[in-house]
Amino acid sequence: MSDSYNSAEKTEDKKNKTAGFTDLLLLSLSVDAYYKWLPNERVLVKQDMGAYIMIYPLEIITEDAEKLKNAFDEFIENNRFSESSRRIFRYFLFMVDDYSVYENAYAQILKDISGKCQKNGIIAEVDILDIKSGTLKTVEGKKMSEKKARTIIIDTVKRYKELQGMGVATEEVINDKKSEMRKKYEALGEVRNAGFLNPTILLIIINIAIFVFGYMTSLDTGEDLFKTLGIQDNVLIMQGEWWRLFTSMFLHADIAHLAGNMLFLFYLGKITIRYYSTAEFYAVYFLSGLCGNLLSFFLTDYRSLGASGAIMGLGGLVIYRMFFGESARLFRKSGNYLIFAVMIAFNLLYGVVAAEANIDNYGHFGGFIGGFLIALAISGIRRLIKNKRL
Repeated sequence: MSDSYNSAEKTEDKKNKTAGFTDLLLLSLSVDAYYKWLPNERVLVKQDMGAYIMIYPLEIITEDAEKLKNAFDEFIENNRFSESSRRIFRYFLFMVDDYSVYENAYAQILKDISGKCQKNGIIAEVDILDIKSGTLKTVEGKKMSEKKARTIIIDTVKRYKELQGMGVATEEVINDKKSEMRKKYEALGEVRNAGFLNPTILLIIINIAIFVFGYMTSLDTGEDLFKTLGIQDNVLIMQGEWWRLFTSMFLHADIAHLAGNMLFLFYLGKITIRYYSTAEFYAVYFLSGLCGNLLSFFLTDYRSLGASGAIMGLGGLVIYRMFFGESARLFRKSGNYLIFAVMIAFNLLYGVVAAEANIDNYGHFGGFIGGFLIALAISGIRRLIKNKRL
């Protein structure tokens, strides 16, 4: 290696240039591919159904290949065959101003990293971005498998070169991108950390506890006291036992009924609680459940029970945010929630198609419509509050 590449001054200069490109790339992927940028870790994360995609932009700026090898050996040792590694697809994106300068020192090490990840149960792809030539390939010489990210990365390289050619400061473009990212996520709404004992978990615990205690009373007396006092019975409701419109939301016919509802509640609750306050979440849940039970009360003579109407209300809220709310496209892409739209549609239509399944369709549709309309109302109230503040 020539003295020019070994000099500290040249290395620092290359580091600064690559760092500017890295920030531009991180912001571009965040804004245009809907990754969440974790600035402190300089990592990008995106949820894809139940799994996560993570992109690690790594800069090659020196010939310290042994240091890189040791760092990855430690990373692999700490993550080998871990539970989290099964749910994360990692892209290790090695970026270099001119890969031909470093290829002899790094090519085999990068291939070894890829092989070690596979052998140790870490789902990963090692990609090399040569900024000078604008090429992006895996260590095996294939295209990066994440198509959307691949397109944005290549476009960012072209943009970066254009800026350099025009003498435009990269910092100005980076600041513009930061502003664009802030505006997008402000429109999406605050993403909050609801903590472990959030409303979703509390509702699941309450539903399970009521089922268990009800089952225990049935063992002692031959009768589930909770179902006797709380099931939706339209005749008894008309006689004044109106509380059954609420209590039936916490009752389930059997363990399969309970498990199915709680699983769906967990997934829908995990989405919605991030964007809505505790009060808003409970409003959607209980009012939707009430809407479903009222529709069932007026249009059927069923004796029904279950949290389905309330849960489908959360489904109505998700559908509203995905297709009709502010920043609907950003919301869809930020969590890849289309699979949940399919699940919601399936749950609504299954009861219609499978008549023998003994499903209260009015409760489902009433809850879904209620949740959708409540979500619309919440959006309107938020706009009014925002406009008053302005």
